[in-house]
Amino acid sequence: MPFHLIQKVILMTAIDNHLENYGYKGFSEALDLTASLFHLLKEGGRLYLPIALYEFHKICKMSNHLIETIRSAIAFDSDHLQNYYDFLRKIRDRHIHMAEQISDSKLLSFCFKNGIEDMLDEWDELVEECHIASDGEIKELFEQIATYA
Repeated sequence: MPFHLIQKVILMTAIDNHLENYGYKGFSEALDLTASLFHLLKEGGRLYLPIALYEFHKICKMSNHLIETIRSAIAFDSDHLQNYYDFLRKIRDRHIHMAEQISDSKLLSFCFKNGIEDMLDEWDELVEECHIASDGEIKELFEQIATYA
């Protein structure tokens, strides 16, 4: 395996471990559970609605906390923004999948659509900020603007 690929794997593992300190693993598991509950609700298991509401409320709180923490971490670790971007994009894509999953059901849309859209907007904004900050051309442009200001 080429050295740069080994380096990227090590870096992604370090980022994963770094984010785990902020509760990413618990958030990811709660996100999986909520997606499973949405699937059960779509299949007609209305008895799962109270549990889904509770779990959804929990992931909303976890998501907000995780986003704030990641924003703080990224501010101090700007050298690896592209790798953070790749990682955060995967989280955002999971939210997109959940939004698509609930759009097929009137019950799920009624109960969860606004919350999913709010979370998706937050993750999308974070991913976009990370992408912009990691783009070399944009960085260079900001530096040029700063020298003229």
